[in-house]
Amino acid sequence: MVVVICSKCGEKINNDVESCPFCGNTKIQKAESSTNEVNEGCVFIICASFILVGLLILINIVFSSDADSTQQTTVDSSLRPPAIGSQAIIDVTCLGSQNSSDFNTILDIMKRNDRGAVSNYIAQGRAVYIHPGTAVVVLDNTLLGRSKVRLSESSIEVWVHSTWLK
Repeated sequence: MVVVICSKCGEKINNDVESCPFCGNTKIQKAESSTNEVNEGCVFIICASFILVGLLILINIVFSSDADSTQQTTVDSSLRPPAIGSQAIIDVTCLGSQNSSDFNTILDIMKRNDRGAVSNYIAQGRAVYIHPGTAVVVLDNTLLGRSKVRLSESSIEVWVHSTWLK
């Protein structure tokens, strides 16, 4: 709503009326451009500016993380696991998971160094303690960095992290 001042009585009145409700003056000078229209234009420009800046920040984040992940992928792909059927050596003290579904849980147990959980998994037959230098035969590799191996000294098959093999 645009407000103008009546030229006869000085009261504020709506620009859309034909005569002043206070004094009856019919010679109301209509406003050419409203303050509200100017304000709406400013609000639109400010909002559009914020959206544009937000999009530029988002694009920067996406492209910079793509560059980081490309570099990481290059590093990771150079650490390929041994070929299926080849012999390898476990080079760290670790737990081997009897099934693929327990793999992440066992990794978490190892990170926490939770000796009670380690004992439980070994007692339940869900994990095997593997010493460094243990010879294995690679049976399978996954895209998730897991390798299924058979311990050379026995017929036990377990899942280990591919980076633990050399």
